[in-house]
Amino acid sequence: MATNIRLSEALELYDKARPAPKCKPCREAVQTALQNFFGLKADSENPIDQEETNTLIRVIERHQAKMRSKKRVTEEELNRVLISRDTEDSAEPKKKKKRSLPLDCVGPRQMWRRQEELLAAVREAATEENTSVAFLLGSLINRHYYHSNRKLANVGKHLMEFEDEADKEKVSVAAASNLKNYNNLGREGYQRVVRTVKTSGLDLLPPWKAVREFEKTTHPKVQNIDGGLGVRFNYRDGVTKSIERIVATLDETVRIALPDELDVEAKCGLDGSGSHSIFNQKGNQHTHNIVSYMYTPLTITSHSTNAVIWKETSPTSPSSCRPLCLLLGKETDDSLKSYYHVLAAERDDLERNPIVIDVEGRSIRVNVKLPMTMIDGKMRTLMSGCGGAFCILCVCTREEARNLDESFSINRTGQQVADIWEKLESGQLKKKAGDQESRQGVTQCPIMDLEVLQSISPLHAGLRFFDFLLKIIYRLECSVFVWSEEQGVLGRCYQFLQAAKKKVRAAVKEGTGVAMDIPDSTGKGGTSTSGNVVHTLLSKQSNIDVLVSLVDEKYHSNLKECISRCYTITKLYNSDMLIDVEAYRQFCKDTKRKLLTDFNGNKTEWIYLTPTVHSILEHGADLIEANDGRGLLSYSESGLECNNKILRLIRISLSRKTSQADNLSDCLTRLAIRSDPEVRAAVPEGRVQTKCRQKSAVLRAQYPFESLSDYFIKGLILEG
Repeated sequence: MATNIRLSEALELYDKARPAPKCKPCREAVQTALQNFFGLKADSENPIDQEETNTLIRVIERHQAKMRSKKRVTEEELNRVLISRDTEDSAEPKKKKKRSLPLDCVGPRQMWRRQEELLAAVREAATEENTSVAFLLGSLINRHYYHSNRKLANVGKHLMEFEDEADKEKVSVAAASNLKNYNNLGREGYQRVVRTVKTSGLDLLPPWKAVREFEKTTHPKVQNIDGGLGVRFNYRDGVTKSIERIVATLDETVRIALPDELDVEAKCGLDGSGSHSIFNQKGNQHTHNIVSYMYTPLTITSHSTNAVIWKETSPTSPSSCRPLCLLLGKETDDSLKSYYHVLAAERDDLERNPIVIDVEGRSIRVNVKLPMTMIDGKMRTLMSGCGGAFCILCVCTREEARNLDESFSINRTGQQVADIWEKLESGQLKKKAGDQESRQGVTQCPIMDLEVLQSISPLHAGLRFFDFLLKIIYRLECSVFVWSEEQGVLGRCYQFLQAAKKKVRAAVKEGTGVAMDIPDSTGKGGTSTSGNVVHTLLSKQSNIDVLVSLVDEKYHSNLKECISRCYTITKLYNSDMLIDVEAYRQFCKDTKRKLLTDFNGNKTEWIYLTPTVHSILEHGADLIEANDGRGLLSYSESGLECNNKILRLIRISLSRKTSQADNLSDCLTRLAIRSDPEVRAAVPEGRVQTKCRQKSAVLRAQYPFESLSDYFIKGLILEG
């Protein structure tokens, strides 16, 4: 065959022509054109070899078999292009281009060869930048995917953080599980990270199989709930596994010195989450709602000396919540009664009968206390059976709560609720309007003992106080001094109130950049007001000035002081600081008086306290006193609330869709792995994101002393 024939150009031309497979006229045209082309370029010493020509044609035919277009190429066109190309190249020869398949499509030998070429360039660049290959690759991955794919960007960030340990030892399976779960990686994503690290010349991460075997030890066996209602862990097995894993993370000297009996306190609760996707699965329950039951271990103390052996440093973090059960459906009376009694029975049995764990060959007895504090006001009302009560902590009414001369104590008991319900069910007591004194707001059978539910949700307390203040601001702006929201009661004033709401929202958005109190556009309830929104608006003097400027000038001073007082009350309640209980009680009493009297003017009293505002002002000091004088941050429900969005992500991207049971089972195990004490403890020390979160948590748990209520808060705190 002539040496000046280029097979690549012939294939490229034939690729553009795209003749149909098994097309005889096209094959004949190509054969004739190539023979003519050889004849023009051959000399007397190198005659054309017909066998080599046929070989070339067969190669082109195999390439042509991959084409799908039915366009035919003529003999004149092919011959003309071949001759013109060769003429141009003979006049000015071009450098031959090396064409190759993508790296992920080649065989292992070629991949190894090409990787070595790339690694040589990377090593050279790392030497020039005076850094390691792992740090260089991690920084490039983080930079390249920072705006397009944050998951891969976080992987690069982890490579940069693991770089310090690269030359010492491999990453532990717990740290690898942390990397996988907190970056929301599945099997394929994790293995891609492993391959990326290996190509840099570092064998850091353990294989997928080792990580999966480790993760199986972090939780007990998943059980399906009868009737396809959901999945669960056995209550005793789940708590026992958590305590064993916590003890395993302690120092060896601490484990050896553990006493024979321990006391464990853990908060528990349940919350419903909506907007879940419905997949086309086997045995599917068509519901967008899931109820999560979780618990958070708080402290481990010695039973004999009360010495604290272990304490949860982030009790409000979603990663500290250990899952127990996922129930399908909304948090309604019927859905909870259908299965919650099983969980309640297991919980009561766990508190009555201690568990036994094995530590260093010794059997240690563990007493468990599980107060139910991770629930919101709706769930408390539903489970207490007091659906018609103004307050589930006391028996006062909405009108009585406005009495400034009377103090209300926690006087509602579970036995009272049970007795009233028994009379209602037997017919001894009839429901009728105005029967608050006899029925005390009891509307249904209590699902749980009232004493377990007697608390106030710290997270939602701040939100409800802000809603209460907004109602006052709306009415002061339009001078509508009626507390009701019903159009039938307000009459023509209803349109003025709606216009005032729009005006206040727009002014706050323009003045602070924060969108507040905007109803959910999907129609599923709720507004854009979140804990972050409340903190942003009420922690800065400039933002409060925007809110105050929207009302009549004669109310400015009183409104500013009331906002400062309310924010101080809620932030101290939702903190871990040691509080002067009596000073706090008097502060709440003075705040109640100002809220009910400072905005009346010549009008009669028109403001009514909402249930949460009444509960905090009247019973907040008692609850703080019962918690040894400290705020109730440790019992906050924020961790459980934050897990709702994590659950949605896991259901969509990190779980099987073969059946609803498989889907929920994967969600339950993923949540258990994320919250495993050993996995959480494996976070690299240099992780900047963790430090930022810890700093943010500290700032949000305390009121800024240098801000607007400095003269309020200093007299209420005994110790930070």
